[in-house]
Amino acid sequence: MPQIPGVGTGARPAGRGLGGLDTQRLMQIGGIAAAVLFYIGTGPVRGFAVTLGIGILTTVFTAFTLTRLIVAGWVRWKRPQSVPI
Repeated sequence: MPQIPGVGTGARPAGRGLGGLDTQRLMQIGGIAAAVLFYIGTGPVRGFAVTLGIGILTTVFTAFTLTRLIVAGWVRWKRPQSVPI
């Protein structure tokens, strides 16, 4: 069982490795779709493209920020000696 100090130490490399791939793919596909819709569309379609782009950025930011805050809060609240896997 990993020790608690390892949670903070392991979060950075794991976040860069796993999150990097998911985030990169989401940003590529969603960004391309938003750009194409914004370029080709008019009126409401352009508005949807802007909303899509903002939604993608918000989702990526929230996923990383909230996950880290939830884990940090859990460690402070429970103060476990080991992490159950």
